[in-house]
Amino acid sequence: LQKNCLLSLTNSRILVDVPFDRFDAAKFVMRWLCKHENPKMQTMAVSVTSILALQLSPEQTAQLEELFMAVKELLAIVKQKTTENLDDATFLFTLKALWNLTDGSPAACKHFIENQGLQIFIQVLETFSESAIQSKVLGLLNNIAEVRELSSKLVTEDVLKHINSLLCSREMEVSYFAAGIIAHLTSDRQLWISRDFQRRTLLQDLRATIQNWPSSSCKMTALVTYRSFKTFFPLLGNFSQPEVQLWALWAMYHVCSKNPSKYCKMLVEEEGLQLLCDIQEHSEATPKAQQIAASILDDFRMHFMNYQRPTLCQMPF
Repeated sequence: LQKNCLLSLTNSRILVDVPFDRFDAAKFVMRWLCKHENPKMQTMAVSVTSILALQLSPEQTAQLEELFMAVKELLAIVKQKTTENLDDATFLFTLKALWNLTDGSPAACKHFIENQGLQIFIQVLETFSESAIQSKVLGLLNNIAEVRELSSKLVTEDVLKHINSLLCSREMEVSYFAAGIIAHLTSDRQLWISRDFQRRTLLQDLRATIQNWPSSSCKMTALVTYRSFKTFFPLLGNFSQPEVQLWALWAMYHVCSKNPSKYCKMLVEEEGLQLLCDIQEHSEATPKAQQIAASILDDFRMHFMNYQRPTLCQMPF
């Protein structure tokens, strides 16, 4: 009976379109995941968890009593597959589930750190070179870097060595996620009190990498999505580190150009428009930053002129 229920839930149409209590479903699937039963059913449970995680709010994720054990079990699967050098479907689903669970959830990020997640993920990077795996690992590390209380855990020689190496990857999504981690970490000078030279070197590498990227509207193999722009706002206001600001602008322009209906609305609701206008007018902003900010605002105007009534758009310009 459980197997058939899980099999039904693996249908993405059901998970996305059919109305049901996602919180209760997540609790059930996570409890089952920790029972160590049939491997095929484990794959289904991990797959369902990866999708349900995106449909829960950060508050709901934090309220899951099963969260700690689920993160621990998912990391155990990653460790086992890495030791066996086996990058099968279960392994990829597990990486995606961990990435989605930690997205916007400090509680899940904390559980990841407490269960030796960093050490396990470094082992993953040292074992596998496929971009699909690297981008998932870096995507999760971006989530950690966004949590101020935990970001210092990433400022180690071992972690920074791998991130800086992947910054130069030919695969756009891998380079993008590596750049995001560097942008978030270097924006907090307190993390680099005894490592300022290393911080400045990373910023130089970040600037050189972004300058070599194609247009922000380019396609990436991995779909980049965000629940919120709020973690970008401190980076947008960082005029003393233009490299950090440039990455945030590039990222925002990328998702706005791919899904304007979602992200233009997000800009309004989270009051991000004024920050973009500030960049356009600020004397310390670089020409490139002003250009991308202007492009985002132009796309925003175009979207609302074409698809929204003017009364819905409270524009500060």
